Amino acid sequence: MGAARRPGAVREAGAPGAEDGREAGADGGIVVDGVSVEYVARRSREVVRAVDTVSFRVGPGEFVALVGPSGCGKSSLLMAVAGLTPCRGTITTQGRRVRRPDRSVGQVFQSAALFPWRNVLGNVQYGLRVRGDGRAAARARAMEMLELVGLTEHARKYPHELSGGMQQRVNLARALAVDPEILLLDEPFAALDAQTREDMQDELLRIWQETRKTTLLVTHQIDEAVLLADRVVVLSRGPASQVQETVEVGLPRPRDERVKDDPRFLDRTRRIDDLLRRERAGTPDRAR
Repeated sequence: MGAARRPGAVREAGAPGAEDGREAGADGGIVVDGVSVEYVARRSREVVRAVDTVSFRVGPGEFVALVGPSGCGKSSLLMAVAGLTPCRGTITTQGRRVRRPDRSVGQVFQSAALFPWRNVLGNVQYGLRVRGDGRAAARARAMEMLELVGLTEHARKYPHELSGGMQQRVNLARALAVDPEILLLDEPFAALDAQTREDMQDELLRIWQETRKTTLLVTHQIDEAVLLADRVVVLSRGPASQVQETVEVGLPRPRDERVKDDPRFLDRTRRIDDLLRRERAGTPDRAR
């Protein structure tokens, strides 16, 4: 057993070596290199290329958002990073080539997908118990994560007793409980009403500020991407979507909703909106 780390601390990538499965010369964080993802269309049974030779990286402790038109393959690409969808090209996480799901990668999807027969504490403990943590250690860690997301008082409640926003907080706590090196977020707030969504964005900003997890977010919301991320990767329309441009956000942290009044915030959102409008109009402005 390795030495214990304080909760939320970011691991430093060690030197590449065969003993830990790292790719020689690979970076930490997430590296997507010339990746294409294909699927078989249900009706026609034809092979469709969702994304085509996409490349970008997410540095250790960085927050990057993926945006693009509906159907451009954002979620398919995220699933490939998670090791849940096969792809062409190379994806590495923390210097290790992605070939299958990895416990060092936490995932939060649009649906909270909580176990209805388990209470909040039981849901957050689940991954810890599966990996072999003792009952007392798992409970202590789960309670720590519930405190992080502000749900300590709701530990004994069941999913049906929670609002949509509270369920997503449990979902996030469950993902963070196993202390993943990387966090993948697939439109986690899409099903929430506007006010709850803003509350959850603030919550995620606070949690990311405390944990500094390497994070990749898929979202349709331009303002959400600019509010949360350090950089925004803009994909073209699909099929066979590619990277149009990577927009540097360049806004200071910590952030909250007030940053939306900053002229730089408006500039970044307008730039991304212009890129997506060009795509919809059929006049792409792709990065060179």
